[in-house]
Amino acid sequence: MKKKVTVEDLPFIISDVLKTPFLKDFEISSCLLVSEIGKKPRAEIVLKCKSGSFSESSEGDGGYDAFMKALGKAFQKLGLRLPELLDYEVRIPPGGKTDALVETTIAWLYNGREFSTIGVDSDQLMAAVKATERMLNTAFRNSSLH
Repeated sequence: MKKKVTVEDLPFIISDVLKTPFLKDFEISSCLLVSEIGKKPRAEIVLKCKSGSFSESSEGDGGYDAFMKALGKAFQKLGLRLPELLDYEVRIPPGGKTDALVETTIAWLYNGREFSTIGVDSDQLMAAVKATERMLNTAFRNSSLH
């Protein structure tokens, strides 16, 4: 039902349609994002890859910022740097339903190359987490470093 599909989305879409697991080099296997009135948002994540499992936590200016800071800590342990986030767009279908699917499109820059990834979920932050996991599996595919 998406209006735009990027080349980076194709392996994930094919996997979804064929109901076959997509072999991920990176997987966000656990993600807890907490926002509270009067406290800084925080994130706790577990990142799995060929090198092992990395648990990290961080605070941020928002839930996604805290998530990205925790992910950045895990990537530092791997000796990798995350792509630069260029744009973050959220699309919620009209109709005002609180259980509607949210589409998050994130544009990235890595090694001079711009690309976008999309995540879809009923939770806005989880849609962004899915788009970010797709970014990891796009930018670092076949990398021997992980």
